[in-house]
Amino acid sequence: MPSQFNIRVVITSLFILSLILSIISCESTLDKSTTKSQKLSFKINHSLLNKTPLKTNEGFTIYAPINWLPFDSSSFIQLEGAIEANENLIPLELVGGYQSKDLATCIISKISSNKEDFQYIPENYNDILKSQFSTENII
Repeated sequence: MPSQFNIRVVITSLFILSLILSIISCESTLDKSTTKSQKLSFKINHSLLNKTPLKTNEGFTIYAPINWLPFDSSSFIQLEGAIEANENLIPLELVGGYQSKDLATCIISKISSNKEDFQYIPENYNDILKSQFSTENII
């Protein structure tokens, strides 16, 4: 009889111990509803940037790399026509652009839509990308 008592005590003790451990190790689900924000900071070497930034009326400012030139008016108009064409799936507006002497190009555009939370992206956008790039590897 004493050996049966010991087995019951051991099993009960193990059960209680595992219950306590599971309670301690479980995360609180209350914290998951709030998002944690992090402050981003960048190290910028201003000696590598142009002194005059591109500024928009909305408060957007960007400094191009030194020796990069803004598009001339004819290049801007030509690129603007292509970017703002009606057949584009996502409506864009050309803001500006720069080009290096090696022809590296930086095009700055913004989305022309009043929709929020990426609602301007068509529902079948993944399928469109897959067909344009002939791949199934787009998720």
